[in-house]
Amino acid sequence: MTNKKKALYILITVIVFIVIAVLSVRGKYDWIIWDDDSKAGVMTIEQDREGIIELGRNIYNEEMGYYAVELNPIGAGDVTFTINSPGTSLDGESYDFTVLPLGIVMEKGKIGSIGNIEIIRMEILFIFILSGINIVFSLKRRIQENRYSYTIMYYMGALVFIVINILIFTFHVLENSRIDNKLSFVLNDIVNDASYFVFILFPLIVILAVFLAISNVVLIIKEGGGIRNLLGTGLGLFLMAFTTAMYFVDYIFGLGSKVAFLINTVIYGLLAYFECVMIGTIIASVVTRRHVPKKNKDYMIILGCGLREDGTPMPLLRGRIDRALWFLKKQIKKSNKELKFVCSGGQGDDEIISEAQSMKNYLMSKGISEDKILLEDKSASTYENMMFSKDVIDADMRGDDKKVAFSTTSYHVFRSGNIAHSIGLDAEGIGSKTKWYFYTNALIREFVANINSQKRQHVINALFILLICLMFCVLYFMI
Repeated sequence: MTNKKKALYILITVIVFIVIAVLSVRGKYDWIIWDDDSKAGVMTIEQDREGIIELGRNIYNEEMGYYAVELNPIGAGDVTFTINSPGTSLDGESYDFTVLPLGIVMEKGKIGSIGNIEIIRMEILFIFILSGINIVFSLKRRIQENRYSYTIMYYMGALVFIVINILIFTFHVLENSRIDNKLSFVLNDIVNDASYFVFILFPLIVILAVFLAISNVVLIIKEGGGIRNLLGTGLGLFLMAFTTAMYFVDYIFGLGSKVAFLINTVIYGLLAYFECVMIGTIIASVVTRRHVPKKNKDYMIILGCGLREDGTPMPLLRGRIDRALWFLKKQIKKSNKELKFVCSGGQGDDEIISEAQSMKNYLMSKGISEDKILLEDKSASTYENMMFSKDVIDADMRGDDKKVAFSTTSYHVFRSGNIAHSIGLDAEGIGSKTKWYFYTNALIREFVANINSQKRQHVINALFILLICLMFCVLYFMI
């Protein structure tokens, strides 16, 4: 679908929704009048003008303590109602109403006092459902184009947010009642959307934090200390502490205060976005880790990651090499096609040989002939791994029809694939397994690295969310 067609469909959908919304809120208005006097009984209402609103039923709900008065618009204009209810606090009270030309009844001074709002809730629910369907199709198309795109991370996080909100608004629709059938309550539902999302995810955040803490303790015992090995625990504790602290905002600034409402709306909005990005990154990493490339490759890039003191590969690097050898075996079995290995990794200050040379030695010890191994021994980062390896491949084989794969550790596949595609290298990744206690902390590090590499986009998104939150707050304060 072209952008013009998509824009046209969105415009038509918006117009249809607006028409339905207007039709749903015009006509009968249920006026709810609360009375704390348990002795309240029959109430009569006088109006200063005829021909504007016709009074319908007048029912008192003793259990809930409110009157339900039906107002039926018959003409545009303003009208004032005065209540006659001797012996109650309502006696003599007056209320101003207006009827708009479209037949919409509104209580003056209360922008959100439109009746018959249940349709609006259903429309919001329908919008979430449509958005979810659109994201699923867009996600499928994007994966086909480039499964390592950061857009996939956003889509997956957004899809989780939308699914949870479909459940939230389904509950709102099913629990809808006449006494909260006002625009103000619907707007409150929308404003509190992010907080509902955060609270629903809170048990999962607690479980994640506990698991990260356990894995980090095991990691430190097995691999030694270091601030990097506490990253997962720090993030989990931060999310738990921050979410818990938000419970006290109402008590600090006053329950129901505008300041508390503003802080809750903005913070929960930004926190929900942060959690969606984190969830999206984790899902994208897991999905790409499980992907196995087509077995028709010409080259397999192996990304370096560290050597022992004697120059042999560390277990993490050995896992990447073994995974690449596994792929070669599967490819030969399926298509009888050989491939060349590109060993990519420079020499660190504490290494006696380059990572590329160490990988070559390991491959030859496994029976791979030297003519099937290419070296890239200058790189010092994943970006350089991909850039310099691309140069080596281009020098070895002319033309654009080169089929390339890369091997790295499972948690590193998504970001590595994104970097490869960013420099024009169309490569599919495979991931080697790693110990569970290392994987969780490394996955959080990848999340932080993803955030850092896309920080400008995240800042723009956060500012947009902040603007939306402030806009809803201003509108809510008006009603």
